[in-house]
Amino acid sequence: MQQKGILAVDDSNTHDVPCVYAAVYSTLPGDRPGNTTGSYGKCRAEKIDIRDALGERDFRYIIIPEDQKHHFELEGLWVMVLTDFIRNISGIEQVLVDGQHKSSLATKVKEAIWPRSCPEITFYEHGDEQSPILNVADMLAYYFYRNHARFGGPNKSAAGFSGKELQIDFDDYVLLKARKSKNRPQPQMRRNNCRRGNVRDY
Repeated sequence: MQQKGILAVDDSNTHDVPCVYAAVYSTLPGDRPGNTTGSYGKCRAEKIDIRDALGERDFRYIIIPEDQKHHFELEGLWVMVLTDFIRNISGIEQVLVDGQHKSSLATKVKEAIWPRSCPEITFYEHGDEQSPILNVADMLAYYFYRNHARFGGPNKSAAGFSGKELQIDFDDYVLLKARKSKNRPQPQMRRNNCRRGNVRDY
């Protein structure tokens, strides 16, 4: 049986384009919440040794291009990104997400993944400064954002990391949103029946 691990997710900068999301997967005991101590500074060097930073961890990343980013709200982007990471990485016991997010985000991810079971999703404000695995996710997201032009654009994988970039099917999420809207119960209309002195639901 595969040992289950932790998936840590962070983004480069939600206000800039392209926006890069990085997910780091680890089964190392020291990466589990509660097993970490100390604080971690953010690495903003343009040249880093990704393999050295990762160690025995694995990773994937997603690039949201400008022409797609502005079609979705921020929470919608996070739903798509987290859903794709969870779908494409096996053996996830818990997902750690850096930043302060609404609890509805986890609910929407579970709805998007259904009927598959969804791992526990936990949000950590300033988590990239408190968790070693979130710190690495932050480092990777920033690195791919800064070096994106050298990789030839959103459809080109970083040199030496073929197969690590995931491509979101945006049309799939547009259809999913349309189906949810169609199936959402419509509010009941209420009308006063003055002659009978009561209220009926229609």
